[in-house]
Amino acid sequence: MEPIHIVSNVSLKDYIINPCYMNRVNDSELSFENCTQEDVYFFHNELRRRNVDVSYRLKETVDAPMTLAIFGLSVEILNLILTLVEMRKRDNPNLVVKVMLPDGNVYEANKQNIEALSGRLPSPRGEIINYKISSLRPIITSARLQFIETELLLSARTLVGKPIYLNDKMLETYFNRISHSDFNDKMSAIIVDLTIEDPQTNKLIKEGRVVGSCLSGIAREAIKIDENIQLRGIYFDELILRTGDYSLPIDFLTEHLRFRTPIIEFILIAK
Repeated sequence: MEPIHIVSNVSLKDYIINPCYMNRVNDSELSFENCTQEDVYFFHNELRRRNVDVSYRLKETVDAPMTLAIFGLSVEILNLILTLVEMRKRDNPNLVVKVMLPDGNVYEANKQNIEALSGRLPSPRGEIINYKISSLRPIITSARLQFIETELLLSARTLVGKPIYLNDKMLETYFNRISHSDFNDKMSAIIVDLTIEDPQTNKLIKEGRVVGSCLSGIAREAIKIDENIQLRGIYFDELILRTGDYSLPIDFLTEHLRFRTPIIEFILIAK
């Protein structure tokens, strides 16, 4: 086995324990001052327990303060955060929690700011619809790219929070996102949960005009095995929904190990 190219020294451990290895799109962020790790764990666990989509942010340095990424910030979640702040301040009176919105504005989480915060939250343009689809399976593509089950198992969660495209247009609004992604052993495929509020995309899906999807990303390493190129340390960074009347470059690997998969049939799975 001959390594073709290594593009980074990122550990596979980062992909496994941190689904938001790179910043997810449309996240809000909780930051903390005068805090301990226990304070941050408290907020993370209490928010998760109440079904809030929250994850740890990757720290840039060992000494950097830990932050939490939250998707879908709402007035209800803001009120929950304020309640948690009041609860935690009983043990740590000096604790300060700040909320950064997706537009970059930062507010301290207190009662005085709740009105200003809620007024800056985006509103959906249409109905928000959740989909579950079957995605990439272990395959050898026509370009001889080999995706093996072990690597898909490790990399599936890197799709969480990444952009969704309809053909060549990114669904940029706040409520379009990949909410969950994991490898399903029984189906031997990556199963992806999508949340979409873009009216055009939902209409096309309803009419059956979205016929496939593909994934783009980057690999840490490529190993040539016989005639195939096995990708390792895979990091997915976008999902593309494709209509039948649109053609886009697929199934390739660049010299920098950026890849795109073949078109995968668009199959909705009942939840």
